[in-house]
Amino acid sequence: MGNPVRVYDPDGMRIRIATGEIDADGNDIYLDYSAGMEYTGNNEFVKKAIDALNGMNFDMGAYVLSSLIESSEEYNFENKPSA
Repeated sequence: MGNPVRVYDPDGMRIRIATGEIDADGNDIYLDYSAGMEYTGNNEFVKKAIDALNGMNFDMGAYVLSSLIESSEEYNFENKPSA
């Protein structure tokens, strides 16, 4: 996606994409991903993350993506350098 991505698993329940925005309480704002979703916003990182995840939705990639979505794990994609 042209950006380093760091994956987090805080509570193990969904795929989340960090928007880079902060709410009124100072918490990161995430967008929950679902297979095939469309993104109409103007955040380039979120758009690229959704496009990449949707692009996986073929053959073996579809199996991996559905396994991630249906798992009891949580995956967060953030636009940060890897540690």
